[in-house]
Amino acid sequence: MSTTLWQVRVSRLEMHTARRVLLAAVCATFAIGADTTTKSQTTPWAGRYFYVVDGGGGLTKLDTVTAKRVVRFDLGTRTGALKIPPTTGTGAQDGCLASQAVYDHAMARFYTVVAKQYRAAADGTKDFDVLAFSIPGVQLVGHWPAGEHVNADSEPQIESVAADGKPTIVAANAVPPREAKLDTVALGLTKQPFENKIVERSGDVVLLDLLSGDSEKGIQLAVAHLHAKKLVRLPLLSGFIHLTPGGADVVAKRTDSNQFEVYAAKTGAKVKTVTAPRGFGADNFLAIAPTGRILFNDGEGFRLIDLGMRFPNVSVTGNGENHNCLSFFFASQ
Repeated sequence: MSTTLWQVRVSRLEMHTARRVLLAAVCATFAIGADTTTKSQTTPWAGRYFYVVDGGGGLTKLDTVTAKRVVRFDLGTRTGALKIPPTTGTGAQDGCLASQAVYDHAMARFYTVVAKQYRAAADGTKDFDVLAFSIPGVQLVGHWPAGEHVNADSEPQIESVAADGKPTIVAANAVPPREAKLDTVALGLTKQPFENKIVERSGDVVLLDLLSGDSEKGIQLAVAHLHAKKLVRLPLLSGFIHLTPGGADVVAKRTDSNQFEVYAAKTGAKVKTVTAPRGFGADNFLAIAPTGRILFNDGEGFRLIDLGMRFPNVSVTGNGENHNCLSFFFASQ
């Protein structure tokens, strides 16, 4: 299957402070390499819409099938009398006005942490709220205080969402670090514990860095299947790596070529190779959409490459959750 390439242009990331990189606006133009209109009109695509929350308080909806920007919302105009997040202010903006994007599939709403001030106070703090918006209408459906006089660089985090739609909000220092490890002995995955770092998780599938400690060997990865209590070592990989939604496969973008390599998570076998256009960098490999599109943000725009595969609309959590004030999720509407 030939590779399909699209590009969605966005504005450059502006550095407003030495601490944070902020996307001020998202605008879209397209270069479409193939016509997918007929297929998209006749096939139900789960998770086809890519929603991007940017640090300027905007929400952009992109269609990964037709490669079109559907709409962009200013969240500051969707909050009624709350008037948050602020969208204007004097001087340079401090940090992200909105961060995190936690989507609840059952309730069709997403949650985000927003700053109540455009600039930090003299002591370097801000006040934060968590807002919930409906999808696809983007109407405010929930509002919870998330902390006052919080260090502007340590936004509160949404840990989980209960069945009644109420989020659990924790301080930034209460969030498990990215270096969180899997307890392999307790799960019966191995007789002896070994050093590992959780890279990503989707369902009961966890992508692990085995932390070999040998830089010459590169990254040694494994996939832990928690329900089956099975550990599958993957061939030696380097570059930018993500789980597919549902965890059936792992996709790696090699740094020494234009190749994307797809590995089966259950066996570790390479099942597919897709060639990207020459010069297509691996910077900011964000995720794989349920529609089988690989998503990048290279600072100039979002790029999508078609793997020719389909995946369930299951969230992937881990290192891809927030990129320089960009947070995102996939939804079917």
